[in-house]
Amino acid sequence: METFTLKVIGFSRVFYEGEAVQAQLPIQDGSMGIMAHHEAAVIGIVPGTMRLQTPDGEWQSAVVDAGFARVGENTVSVMVEEVLRPEEIDEERERRALAEAHFSFSLCKSVTY
Repeated sequence: METFTLKVIGFSRVFYEGEAVQAQLPIQDGSMGIMAHHEAAVIGIVPGTMRLQTPDGEWQSAVVDAGFARVGENTVSVMVEEVLRPEEIDEERERRALAEAHFSFSLCKSVTY
């Protein structure tokens, strides 16, 4: 199978850098698959699950936050705010972050100008 160069970058780290057979990215209305020699594009990524297939046929999954992907010249660069392997997710931490976000949002709504 043909491959392309894939680099997945989160705010605090490079998650993956190497060859890939296929990448599946979460987009606004579903999922978008990218394979070797895909047409040039800039793609908006929404929070969700990204999957990539390595040249040995292994699939890797990651949970990604919002960002974008740049596709061109048989290279795909994915830049997202955060990228985590499923086993790296701390559910309690995420619940606290969501509660804090809801609280901050409620404060913003109560402010009058």
